[in-house]
Amino acid sequence: MFTASSKVWIAFVHGESTVNADFAWSLACNANTLGDRLAGVIHASGAQQLVLRNDLIRFFLGKEDDWLLWWDTDMELPETAALDLLEAAEQAKAQMATCLGFMWRNDVLGDGTMVPVPNAFRYNIQDGEYEYIWDYQPDQAQWVDATGLGFTLVHRKAFEGMGEPWHVNDQFGHDMNFCWRLGLGKVLYCTQIKSRHMKTIGIDEPLYRAAVAKLWPQGQES
Repeated sequence: MFTASSKVWIAFVHGESTVNADFAWSLACNANTLGDRLAGVIHASGAQQLVLRNDLIRFFLGKEDDWLLWWDTDMELPETAALDLLEAAEQAKAQMATCLGFMWRNDVLGDGTMVPVPNAFRYNIQDGEYEYIWDYQPDQAQWVDATGLGFTLVHRKAFEGMGEPWHVNDQFGHDMNFCWRLGLGKVLYCTQIKSRHMKTIGIDEPLYRAAVAKLWPQGQES
């Protein structure tokens, strides 16, 4: 199941006719670094994002390769990120692995202010809600309950275990729904692999840490 010769397909879906140049350059550099471990790159463009994602998974499962790397077109990664994530997943025998990343959210302070938050979550069984993991362990792989899927490596066994359709929306969104179906505590969150989320104001770890230090000088509760 996990071998050093297994290959990865890179997949992305976008709603526009073109993609960001930073994303394109990042993808090209990572494809080059993967070398003979890259099986190919597949993509689809259109408004029905979840339908297109499911179509690409169906294509991938028609091949014999082990890994599919979802890559959102607003995510910029170092040139070794894909290979590093692949090696981390294989070492941990994880069916799903993702990098450190952040998002803007307005549900933290209670006044609608946009705040950068980590893209990793733990599930609170008592409340039936997901909570941000503010206290993630820096620069190491760790198991979490759910993450965003902006740069996420998934083994074919995970898709086969779920069955179609793989991407569906619920009250938590399709990212969380996918992680829930995989199982709590089964996502490998690799904070040593760092991304930049290219929104109007790009979000990376330095910006996140600066914002948290300003908002909560005494520290943010986990």
